[in-house]
Amino acid sequence: MAALNNSYNTMKNGLNSNYDSTLGQLEQNYNTGVSGVNKQADNAQQQAYINYMMNKRDMGQQLAAQGLSGGASESALAGMYNNYGNSRNTIDSGRNDSLADLMNDWNTNKASALQAYNNQLSEMEMQKANAVQQLENNLANLIAQAAADNYNTQFSLTNEYLNRMLDLAGNSGSYASSVAGRSYSPTNTVSSTSTTQGSSSGRKNSNSFYEDMVARQAEKDAEEYLSSPTSATLQQILGYRPGQFLGR
Repeated sequence: MAALNNSYNTMKNGLNSNYDSTLGQLEQNYNTGVSGVNKQADNAQQQAYINYMMNKRDMGQQLAAQGLSGGASESALAGMYNNYGNSRNTIDSGRNDSLADLMNDWNTNKASALQAYNNQLSEMEMQKANAVQQLENNLANLIAQAAADNYNTQFSLTNEYLNRMLDLAGNSGSYASSVAGRSYSPTNTVSSTSTTQGSSSGRKNSNSFYEDMVARQAEKDAEEYLSSPTSATLQQILGYRPGQFLGR
């Protein structure tokens, strides 16, 4: 952000300097024009006066050449003076018109320079605002990405948990096999007067078949759990086979 502000301030200082320089040039042009107009008008006034005085002199000489004495008549002198006055007025009118034109041009140029300055300043402000917004968006995206990466690390499964789950699964399988191998004997007995070998052997074989069936079912349940996706995932993470707890 500091680099952006420094760049903006540098550009703004350059803009201000250019604006001031332009105003200075416009004022210099105006003053040059005013000086030129006044010089031309003053020269014209001087020439008008010279013409007036030469006309007065020439008129006296012309009258003397014609043998007329007493000098020029008052009406003739008045006419020459009126002509001189009209010439002065014409010159002053032209001077004033030119000065007014210069003033109008100066004011117009100053207004145009100020408008151009304000337009450029507004554009720079907009560019700065867009740059700030872009920086804030980039910063927000970086923060969000960093937070997401951090969350992925924070919420990963710990080895302690995975080991515990494997222990539980293994111990449960071992215990199920142990329980499945238990033998049970009925507490009640069946009275029988028969003492033949065949009858005793038949009861013994029946109990053995029941015990084997229970053991096979328990072992099958344990095998199904150990081959489940959960057990396989834990095996891949920790790197050993859960079935080792069952002695397989």
